[in-house]
Amino acid sequence: MPKSKIVETKPKYKLSIIIPHYKEPDSIVDLVLSSIKIQAGVDFSKIQIVIVNDHSDVELRHYKNVKYLRRPTNGGCGMARQYGIDHTNSEYFMFIDADDVLFSATSLFYLFEAMKEEPDIIFGNFMEQLSDNSLVPHVFHNTWCHGKVYKRSYIKSIGLKFERGIMLSEDACFNIQALNRTKNIFRLEENIILWKFNPSSLTRKDGGTNRRNAYYFLEGQFIATRNLRDVEICPELVVNNCVYMYLTMQSQFWKGDLELKKQVEKRIIEYRKEFEDLYINIQDTHFNKIFNSRFIEHSKDVYWKPIETYDQFYERIEKENYVNIK
Repeated sequence: MPKSKIVETKPKYKLSIIIPHYKEPDSIVDLVLSSIKIQAGVDFSKIQIVIVNDHSDVELRHYKNVKYLRRPTNGGCGMARQYGIDHTNSEYFMFIDADDVLFSATSLFYLFEAMKEEPDIIFGNFMEQLSDNSLVPHVFHNTWCHGKVYKRSYIKSIGLKFERGIMLSEDACFNIQALNRTKNIFRLEENIILWKFNPSSLTRKDGGTNRRNAYYFLEGQFIATRNLRDVEICPELVVNNCVYMYLTMQSQFWKGDLELKKQVEKRIIEYRKEFEDLYINIQDTHFNKIFNSRFIEHSKDVYWKPIETYDQFYERIEKENYVNIK
C-alpha cells in the first residue's frame, strides 16, 4: 500500500504575536494588548495574538480575538515561548513580554513591510526604559528577542527550540543560533519594542544584579557553541563569551554569593577548555577589538570595577579549579 503524502497546511496568519505570561495582572497586560490594538496600517485578520500562561495562578480576563494557552507546568519564559510557537499557525512569529509594549503605533506596519522581502529573520531595534524613566536605545542587539521576527519554516528547518532548564538568558541561546544559521536577515532601523522598567522582573531583580543570570547565560552558551561548531563565526563567539564572562565576574555584586561565583568560574574554565581549539584561532588584533568593545559596554555598569586583568583572572580560576589549560 503506497504511503500517503504529508501535506503541510498553509499558515492561517501572517504573524503570531506570542506573549509569555506569569502572574502579571490585567492592568499590566492591558497595556501590551492596547499597544497592539492601536496599530495603524495593518490588516488585523493576518495577525494572531496569543497569551501563554506559564502555569501561574493569575487568570486574566478574556479579550476578543486573543487566544489563551496554559502550560501544564511552570518552565520559565523560554518554555512559554516555545509552547506558543508549537501552538500557533502563522508564517512568522514574534514575542512581546507581558510587561512590555510595542514602541509606536506603526511598529507592526514596519514589520509587515519587511515581511514582503521574505527574510528568515527581521532584526529590529528596541528602547529600554530605566528606573528614572530615561530611555536607552538598543541598536541591532543580538541577545534579546525584543524587536525580532522569525520565519517559522526557517526555525523549523534548523531544528531550533528554546532549551529546557535555561531559566534566564534563554533568548541569548536561541538568538545566537538563529542569527548565525542564515544570511537572509532584514535589518530594520526602527524601534519595535519598548522594554519597560519592571523592578520585579527576573532581569531587573535586585537592581539588575541577578547573579543566576550569569550562570544560565553560560549554560546557554555551552549549548549554542556546540551547535554552531561548523559555523565560521564560532571562534569569535567563543572569544566573545570568554571576554564577556571575565568582565561579568569583575562585578561587585558577587560579594553576596561567593559559592555561586565559584560555581560559575568553574563552568567558565570548562567552557574555555572544551572550545580551546576554536579559541586559539583568533588573532591578537581581533581579540583586542572584541575585548575593547566589551570593555566599553561594561564600563557603564555601576556595579562593575575590574580587580584583575584578563590573564590574571583566567590564571586564578584555572588554579583554584585545578583545570589545566595550555
